Amino acid sequence: KQWYQRRVAITAGGVVVCIKCSGSHRDLGVHISKVRSLELDVKAWTDDMVSVFHRIGNRRANEYFEKTLDTATHPRPPPDSDMKLRESFIEEKYTRGSWSAVITSPVEELNRQLMEVVQTDQLHKTLALLMSGADVKHIDHKFDPSRLVFIN
Repeated sequence: KQWYQRRVAITAGGVVVCIKCSGSHRDLGVHISKVRSLELDVKAWTDDMVSVFHRIGNRRANEYFEKTLDTATHPRPPPDSDMKLRESFIEEKYTRGSWSAVITSPVEELNRQLMEVVQTDQLHKTLALLMSGADVKHIDHKFDPSRLVFIN
């Protein structure tokens, strides 16, 4: 297969990227971008993981990560671009969050919203809250864990 036909997935964001971009994602570190092959890492693709990709996907992830991106002044790298250009774009997008739709609320409000959204199937909203600084370890003693939505 040609490089552009082989696809890999970024499990932390629910997106699929080409093999060329996957190297730059790997370089970011697993705390930011965890790369899995769609063809080779078959054990990684549980029904729950596939459901996450169907619910988030590239379009919704880009609605968050590229919210303020002006492609006229900062275009996405074309498929034949060099590695330096790819690395720079990917780092700006995922590490610095240069164009992200950050929710600018106090962490207490982010945590409150997170407690609400995890009781729905809005994974894209959960992602936005976590990327904006909501504390995944926050404990709300009023929270009813029986209302959690599990991905099936």
